[in-house]
Amino acid sequence: MQFLDHGFTLAETERLMPVNGKPSDILKQKIDLVLLPYCAKLPGCSYRNDDDCAICGACSYGDVHQACLDAKMRPMTILNFEHLMETLEREAANGASAYIGSCCEAFYHKHYADFARNGLPGILVDVSRSTCYDLNKQREAYLGDFEGQTDMDLALIQKLIAASRK
Repeated sequence: MQFLDHGFTLAETERLMPVNGKPSDILKQKIDLVLLPYCAKLPGCSYRNDDDCAICGACSYGDVHQACLDAKMRPMTILNFEHLMETLEREAANGASAYIGSCCEAFYHKHYADFARNGLPGILVDVSRSTCYDLNKQREAYLGDFEGQTDMDLALIQKLIAASRK
């Protein structure tokens, strides 16, 4: 319920998933890192398995990527499960204080212990559209080979970025 204290609606709070801390404590951190799933990029996009983005407007990834740049945050594409674990470990070791990210609720619940292991606080925003879990393609996604596409909630991510800047 602490998200409500930061201006989020009840419906929005149901799509926000904290890791390693209370929302109010996480939002007090200097957050500059935003972890974004490759599966939000358009299938067939030449940047799908790359950390960069052309910001062409064809998918929600580009919109969120641009919003991060506008907020002077570092958007980073997560390419597979191992890359996520390496990224969290590296960023924690390099002094990151917290992060914002996006993933599906099923992934969050399945891997909560993995997210929590390194102690880095974060807030994840649930994705929409069919996920690898909906399509029984978790193995492909784990390896970074999921061919489907999810959508990120630009408005909610922007609201979370703004709350982290107060």
